[in-house]
Amino acid sequence: ALAIALVVAVAASVMRLGAWQASPQHQATAERAVAWMLLVSDSAPYTGELVRLAGMALGSKLAYVRCGSSSYGAALGEVYAVRAVWLGYNGTLRPVEVVVGVKP
Repeated sequence: ALAIALVVAVAASVMRLGAWQASPQHQATAERAVAWMLLVSDSAPYTGELVRLAGMALGSKLAYVRCGSSSYGAALGEVYAVRAVWLGYNGTLRPVEVVVGVKP
């Protein structure tokens, strides 16, 4: 019985710590949007359709998009950012960093 109580106490403590360190919902929204954009188009950063896809995925929550050296929008106020690296498309290896900012 003591061992079961110890296991339950440890599990409750771990779950409580996990809840305190949970990422904000806005961060999860940005991560899902970037994952969706990657699934929809592997060539979005290279063909210029990344901003359109980000707008479709996030709507009015979209704060900014940075793709390599180009950017759209600005990080004003509280913004949650997600970074991703597109490695290339159609068998090419041309890595580009993409940052998507989401408003709360």
